[in-house]
Amino acid sequence: MQVNKYKCESEKSRYSNIGQQWEKAVWFTHEDDKHLMQEKIMVFLGSRFSFMTIYKNGKCLKSTIKLGSNQIAEIMDSSTTIADVFEYCREHFCRDLVPAKRSAKPAKADDQLDMFGVLA
Repeated sequence: MQVNKYKCESEKSRYSNIGQQWEKAVWFTHEDDKHLMQEKIMVFLGSRFSFMTIYKNGKCLKSTIKLGSNQIAEIMDSSTTIADVFEYCREHFCRDLVPAKRSAKPAKADDQLDMFGVLA
C-alpha cells in the first residue's frame, strides 16, 4: 500500500480574453493516506505574469506568490521530481508543507517531471 503519493497534472493551455494572454495552470499534489492529508501547489504560467498558490487539506495557506523566471526554472526543471517541487516550495515559500522524503536512489520515471507533457 502506497502511503505518500505525488502527482502532477496540467490544464490545457488557453487564451484568456480577460487577461489578454496565454495561460496554463499546473497542479502538483501530495497525498498522505496514513495521515489523511493532502497538499496542492498550483503554478499559474501566463504570458504576462506567473504566480503560485499553496493549499493544505483544502485551505489556502499562501495565495498569489509572484514567481520570477529563476524560481520557475527551479520548479519546472526536467530533472526535478515532484517531491523536489514540494521541498523547494517548503524551503522558499511555505514552511507549513510537510518535508518531502527524498530517496538516495535515482528517481523513477513516474516521479520525474515531464515538462514537455506538462507544458504542451
